[in-house]
Amino acid sequence: MFNTNKKSVYLDVYYVYGNTHKRHRCTDKDFDVYNAVQDYQQELTAFFSSPDEGASLKHADENHFLALLLEKKRLSALGIRKIYKAWRALIFRKNSAASIEYETMNGSNFSRFTETVQKEIVYFRKDSSTLSELEQEANESYHIRLEPRQDEPAVVKVLQHSEPVYSVKTHPLTPKIKFWRLLWFIISIPVILNLILLFTQHYLLFILLGLPLTLAAAIIYINLCIKEFRFRRDSQKPNPYSVIAPEVSEEEFLAVTGNVLTALHYASSTDDVARFVRCNIDPFIAKCQNIFDCELGKYLFLSCTAEESRQKVTYQRSATFYRYINNEAAADTHLVEVTFEKTRDHDWIITDIQIIPFQDEKEKKKWF
Repeated sequence: MFNTNKKSVYLDVYYVYGNTHKRHRCTDKDFDVYNAVQDYQQELTAFFSSPDEGASLKHADENHFLALLLEKKRLSALGIRKIYKAWRALIFRKNSAASIEYETMNGSNFSRFTETVQKEIVYFRKDSSTLSELEQEANESYHIRLEPRQDEPAVVKVLQHSEPVYSVKTHPLTPKIKFWRLLWFIISIPVILNLILLFTQHYLLFILLGLPLTLAAAIIYINLCIKEFRFRRDSQKPNPYSVIAPEVSEEEFLAVTGNVLTALHYASSTDDVARFVRCNIDPFIAKCQNIFDCELGKYLFLSCTAEESRQKVTYQRSATFYRYINNEAAADTHLVEVTFEKTRDHDWIITDIQIIPFQDEKEKKKWF
């Protein structure tokens, strides 16, 4: 295992109790998580560099490993090699300290490790020419499950490796409400002037100038009232995921199901993902055959129900990816609407899924 010099690493450790975060001193357990992530990074780099399709990742969860394996197979089928040219963690900078958050609700053993990294990924064609080169500095999250063992150190498994997950706002115009209020106030001034003009018998000037401005002010004011009403109504809605069993946190659910969605983007047939699909996904797979890089983005829960023996969640999640078209890399996006169900007999499985194209750039900006 990678040996950590604890004095040179800055780790912020939190324990999550409901919506509160309590900071704690670093323990050996925290550095075990840190070391496991460093080992995972080395394994991941070697995994894509090796031509051996049977290679394994000791620190990757089963579903996460399947998503990575299908990604590697897709790259091989398209004649592309993926190389991590550089991967530098900025964990030694105090202003970009790594952090660990532990979920303690109902004895959950889920945690999230986040760090700032500089990453450079290069995709090569069969003739060794460069297809695409991605450089970025970003916060990356490693969703982790700790598997305790009796009289032995806990086994650390990475459920998913991604950027931090964010929820999309139901009303993207919310930040503009203050602007509309100010605009209405400014336009309402001519309304008052119109009344003055009316009482001074300047009817022609009122009709030509005052009346249009008065109507504009009224329309903007009504529109503002509707926006405010919808915003306040939706802001009072409880998170629909809260009805699901509390032993599975929202973030852990997104990490587990995120692996499934990623795997679907790389699957070449239903057999690749048969263990967590109970619906027809042939149309979905057909639309994703030339995707060689996929990252999931923001999410929005549509409905969540929980019965005694069954849980059901329908949510939307954005995805950004690269397609291989005419020997070139082309960036693209879409929205995935998916229904997951869970019973006592099986873990989360897909019972319905569809791709929803974005209607316009305005809608797209809401998700990215």
